[in-house]
Amino acid sequence: MEDASSRASALIDMPSSNSHLSTSRATRGGRHSRRVGIDNSEKQDLQPTVVEAGSESQNSTEEPASVVPTHEAIRPESLLGTSQSWSPVISLPDHVPSDTAQESPRSSNPAVSQNGSQAPSATMVVTYSHFRFLTISNLHNISASDVNYLESQGCLHVPMRPVLDDFVEQYFLHVHPMVPIIDEGNFWDMYAQNLTDKAERSLDTVSLVLFQAMLFSSCTLGYATLRQARAEFYRRAKLLYELHAESDHLPLAQASILLMLWYPPLHMALVPCQTWLSRAVQHARYLDADGVAARPDASTKGQGSLRRLWWCCIIADRIMSLSARCRPLISHSTFNFKSSTALQASDLQDEVYRSSVYNPASKKSLNCLLEVSTDFMVMLTDVLEITYPLRDLSVAKQNIDVEESIRIAKCESAMNRWFSHASMTFPPFEQPNSTTEKKPTLHKSVGLHIGILYIYYYHSRIALQHCKLSSYLRSATDQMGEPTALLTIRDNLQDAVSSMSQLFSNLNRLRLVRWLPVSAIGCMAIPLALSVVTAKLEAANATSTPNHSPGTGSEKHSLIAFTEALSSFYPQYDDVELIKAAVRQAADQVETVSQAHGLWAPNLSWTEILLNDPSSYLRIVLLIDICINKGRVADDQDLPEWLLCRDKVNSPDAFLDTLQETTLQGFSPTFGGLILSQIAELGE
Repeated sequence: MEDASSRASALIDMPSSNSHLSTSRATRGGRHSRRVGIDNSEKQDLQPTVVEAGSESQNSTEEPASVVPTHEAIRPESLLGTSQSWSPVISLPDHVPSDTAQESPRSSNPAVSQNGSQAPSATMVVTYSHFRFLTISNLHNISASDVNYLESQGCLHVPMRPVLDDFVEQYFLHVHPMVPIIDEGNFWDMYAQNLTDKAERSLDTVSLVLFQAMLFSSCTLGYATLRQARAEFYRRAKLLYELHAESDHLPLAQASILLMLWYPPLHMALVPCQTWLSRAVQHARYLDADGVAARPDASTKGQGSLRRLWWCCIIADRIMSLSARCRPLISHSTFNFKSSTALQASDLQDEVYRSSVYNPASKKSLNCLLEVSTDFMVMLTDVLEITYPLRDLSVAKQNIDVEESIRIAKCESAMNRWFSHASMTFPPFEQPNSTTEKKPTLHKSVGLHIGILYIYYYHSRIALQHCKLSSYLRSATDQMGEPTALLTIRDNLQDAVSSMSQLFSNLNRLRLVRWLPVSAIGCMAIPLALSVVTAKLEAANATSTPNHSPGTGSEKHSLIAFTEALSSFYPQYDDVELIKAAVRQAADQVETVSQAHGLWAPNLSWTEILLNDPSSYLRIVLLIDICINKGRVADDQDLPEWLLCRDKVNSPDAFLDTLQETTLQGFSPTFGGLILSQIAELGE
């Protein structure tokens, strides 16, 4: 087996994940692109590729061979913490699917730099003015020294074709569907201007700052590492923005939304996503986009663009709040959601037959999914207000009031109603082409975007259950609360974590997980940590109990799913380092908690920590949330005072007696109940 250093080296010195897109696309079939006049024998990459359900061969031709490292890159033992060795009973099996077998040599693509410190050569880029559709509105008004600096930093350069085509395709496949800041059909018309001798001068143009942000959000080519590529394109767009090369508020707002996807390395304390969101909202409000967005009858093209812009600000705001654990910027106090009509499929109807990456059936499905997703984002307005008040932890109330309990109950009911409606049209665990009915075949990426939506949903469910747990612990009437309430929280958390695991497992199997946005990393942090906590307990039992039996298959399945996903994210996103640090901290803490309560029993999992010592469980997950929110490893000083000072009014034995009595009266003897009885026996 490879040592840790060789695995880490393999992660850093890896080919780009799209390094052979051009060669793989030569084998594809498909209609000629009418939007972009590309010769069909040379370029078919902008066509929607359809996949029959269950066909592995077609899946492999649609998706370029992945070069994401296998689970060897980030093994679960690296997340267990510093004081515990890995137990062989939960080591990953050899049969886990991997894309490494299809990996192509880095030298196979001349666009890929052979030196990790070098960007693509000058022959692979061209000045932006080479393309008719690109423009900068304010370049003539900034100083000559600033223009020269932008030129020297590559900010005025863009990749040449056909590399540029790959960037654009990936943007419209994986970024645009759920954050449609621009009109896709109009873009393809503009993009085609450089491919015809008689360009239509009446067509619109794209601001270079927006286009550089689009390249950043979809970059996978031309650099030795994906992280380096993301950092370089982010820097270019950021410099264009900060040196005022663009003065039009619309592209500045659009670019700001895309630049929210940047998360810096762990050593950089400040996370700029909230800054970019504030800038996007400021530009949008300058254009009165929030006023236009409230009206569904946008009569002009400009009004339609502003309506898109504002609702994309709301979508980005909610995604940032979920992934970064912060309160939303656009709330009921700053925008009237009740009197406004959310973004609908009809707002994007013009794109259905004008896409060069999706067929009409796929585009219609994605537009409907966007409408369902926007409804979800609006519903999250109330949920996020109560689940992530992390900035107010130092002044958090010791006790809860009736109003808070009512708000939590209303949020839970709203989430259940949304899921019941959404799952009828878009089942979370059913692939779009898996039905036997004869329907138009959908692009494989439709399933990716369905998965992203439900990752957000289950993550928000987990956050809401943790909010309920906090209220449970701060209950003024009975500081230990009702055991049945704690069991309900446990069951809801188990369901959400298990569902999240299934989503990532499906995306791993379909080789789509590497196309997930950076926000997915923050959403998987808690489920990953809980799986690692269970592995920590399992490893300790393996060394302390001679006749120890392996844990449940579902727990091992979850751990495999999440670590496989983390390995896929590692080459792309710096945010992985922060998540790994937070998970290791949770793994280190669980040993202290378990020893304090004697939680050493066969098949033990995180749920027993929740049931036996809910305040310690909340401390573990809250430290993870604070770590992600602040961009650094958190400590006890970041926790609310009421949690640190909370005395155990009821002893563990008394609580277990009450809990077991309740279980006997109203619950079947589940796995958790068996563990509780064994813990009680150990205390006698």
